[in-house]
Parts: sequence; C-alpha cells; structure tokens
Amino acid sequence: MRQIIYVGDTGSLLRRIKTNHCGGNVEGSALRQHVAEALGYNIKCEKRLSGNERKRIDLPNSQQGEKRVSDYIRSGEWRVIILDNYKIANDF
Repeated sequence: MRQIIYVGDTGSLLRRIKTNHCGGNVEGSALRQHVAEALGYNIKCEKRLSGNERKRIDLPNSQQGEKRVSDYIRSGEWRVIILDNYKIANDF
C-alpha cells in the first residue's frame, strides 16, 4: 500500500482517528477516501440536485468496500507520527 499521510489538529490523534474515521464513509472522511484509494478502490463522484458531490466507493455494493476500509483502519497496520509543531505539520 502506498504511504498515506493524515494531518489532524487535535489533542488526541489516535482517539480522533478511531472515533471519526473507523466508521462512516469516504464522503465524510478524507482519510477513509485515501485509504480506499490505496486499497485499489475507485471513488465515483455524482452531483446531487443541490449541486454538492456525493462520493462512494465504485462497487455494486459500496458497503463492502467501506467495511474493508474500516477493517484496515482498525487493524493497526498503519503508523502515526505526531508532530508537535504546527508549521511542520502544515508543510505536509
């Protein structure tokens, strides 16, 4: 899998990843979208009547892909590097 960089501004990065990104879908989480793409999924974008974009994993059943993304995030097969300096994190 290619390297995924997640930059978050929070006091507890691991808690934020577990609570905000372990569930949900690629539309609501840039991290989930990047993980899905790294796992080989294509993301399809469709325009809503409101003009906003709807993003889904391009599978007949997108929930299967979302489950695999959740499983990967929960697996702990990824690493976290916490940067204390906002400027360094912002440079990513």
